[in-house]
Amino acid sequence: MRCQLICVFLLLTIVPALRADEACWEAKAGKSAEKAQTIQAALLAVGIEDMSTTVPKSARPKILAFKEALVATADAAMQCETKNAVDARALESGLARLLFANRQDALEERVTHHPSLDSQAITISDHIYGGRLRISVERSSNTPNLLTIEASFRIECGEDSLLLVYEWSGGAWHRVIRWQSPEYKEISGAFGDFFQYALIPNAGSEGHWAVAVAHGTPWCSSRISNFQIDVIRPEGAGQRAIFNYESDYSRMDVNPVLKRTSDGKGFELRLQRNSSDANLVTYAGIFRYQVNRDSVQRVQPIATNGRGFVEEWLAASWDEAGQWCAPAALEALKQEHAKMDQQMQSEHPPAIRYMAVRGCSDDAKHFQVELQKNPGDPMYFQLQQGENSFTMVSASKNPDQRCNGINIMKK
Repeated sequence: MRCQLICVFLLLTIVPALRADEACWEAKAGKSAEKAQTIQAALLAVGIEDMSTTVPKSARPKILAFKEALVATADAAMQCETKNAVDARALESGLARLLFANRQDALEERVTHHPSLDSQAITISDHIYGGRLRISVERSSNTPNLLTIEASFRIECGEDSLLLVYEWSGGAWHRVIRWQSPEYKEISGAFGDFFQYALIPNAGSEGHWAVAVAHGTPWCSSRISNFQIDVIRPEGAGQRAIFNYESDYSRMDVNPVLKRTSDGKGFELRLQRNSSDANLVTYAGIFRYQVNRDSVQRVQPIATNGRGFVEEWLAASWDEAGQWCAPAALEALKQEHAKMDQQMQSEHPPAIRYMAVRGCSDDAKHFQVELQKNPGDPMYFQLQQGENSFTMVSASKNPDQRCNGINIMKK
């Protein structure tokens, strides 16, 4: 009898707490979610021209307002979480339910839910902007006091995404990072095509962390596009971007992959780069960085093989390329790097072809990469292979006679 009374008492004390959480969600997050749905309904109704890269004027402020409402919904939901032990999957499910996200039939559901959006007025060229809303919540054992919420939705020929990072401190969850694109007139301004991030728990010193975000550039036709890498860390009551890098990549081949390095001090992005040799089309590029508290430094490896190393060495700025050179040849290599860069940036750049990659008899880790230019003299690059790296030893018009082995990288 005593046990039964205790059990009943415990149930009475637990159930109101659960109902209080639900009431908080409905009162706070529910209200923000309704606003997000209303804005989304208006955004879905915006008419567009098929394959148009210009964002309709009427859609631009709605995109910003939609993001604002999504952030407000996430903030409200996190205010209702009064304990550190948040179930990421349950939180994701709850947000998706409120926002009609992560569903194939979301458009039909939303039209029914919003009678003001006349379904008869929707044509096949509409309901692009704001469609296919996706919500993802992640929490890693490596960063137990951090929780991330990612939201993405359709735009013409791609997606736009935003990232929120919440930190547990002082007995509550606080949003410390919000990363999204500003207003854009062309779809290339969106954070999309691909959107990946990695939390860096050991960013330079104990207790300091950062987040690396990589995204592509949506477009409707070209295989070649640009990607960006940003590193952001919390600072006081705000945030600060401590690094930005932008370059080209190939959108149609291997999917990009961003991940944190095993030591927790950096990150690595792998994607397909556009080769200067039209016959090769692409090569595998590696962007590995070490994150310090206020700076980010690129480190090796930068490519998966010697030919890719030469491609990346030539494409990099001298500030980076100079770090991958033999110290004794630094000045000579700087001149060759500048000369090649000037040729490739000229009005009529030479056609590039990578020829043989050969081993050399003096050292098993010595390799020669041949590059042909039309017009122009050939170039021979001497590389020294290290542990998960290469070093540029020399670049000249003349081959090294010791490098007469078989071509180990036939096309």
